[in-house]
Amino acid sequence: MANYKETAVSGSSYSRCCEIKIINPLNATPVVAFVEQQATVLLDGKVYTERSDTLTSEYDPAKLIPMRDPATGNLTGASTSFADVYNILYSVYIAEAEARDAAIAAQSS
Repeated sequence: MANYKETAVSGSSYSRCCEIKIINPLNATPVVAFVEQQATVLLDGKVYTERSDTLTSEYDPAKLIPMRDPATGNLTGASTSFADVYNILYSVYIAEAEARDAAIAAQSS
């Protein structure tokens, strides 16, 4: 059977991380899960995405991460550690939780 209104298409396709999950179980090693998707961009500008894989990485405080420029993907020459990333995310969480708690306390007084 022929495909109805079939047309040839041109464009490009690439993988990207669309979601990052941090699993921080009590008394166990934290894990970061990077959910990937395949993005297809047609020449007319339409973009189609579909989930593809999930890449996981166990927390290792000593592991060094080479830094990249998000705009180009090029290495910057700098690096950071998993421990630094963990510290930053922990600090963001505590700052946001304290701000939320202060806002709730201000509303109830």
